[in-house]
Amino acid sequence: MALAEATSGQFLLTEYTELEDGTTVPVVRKFEAKFRKPAIGAVSSTASALPDTRVAFKETFRRRGKATLYVAVDVSDEHGTHALSAMVGWFVKRVDK
Repeated sequence: MALAEATSGQFLLTEYTELEDGTTVPVVRKFEAKFRKPAIGAVSSTASALPDTRVAFKETFRRRGKATLYVAVDVSDEHGTHALSAMVGWFVKRVDK
């Protein structure tokens, strides 16, 4: 779960570099996980967001100064076993410096 949260946060900052300017506060508001199979050995993860969700997030954030983005994360082990699926909901708000 820690890897899934960290991966979703990295995805948020990579996809929306404008959030790194020190005027925003991202907070995990919702975390849902489904454990599929035990992971054996090293684990890796991938994150994604639906294209429509990305556009809506940017537009809402630009207009209102706050928005929520849901990031899907999959965690697999070194053998390719799908160990965990997660949905992480990030609430991002612009703050005054």
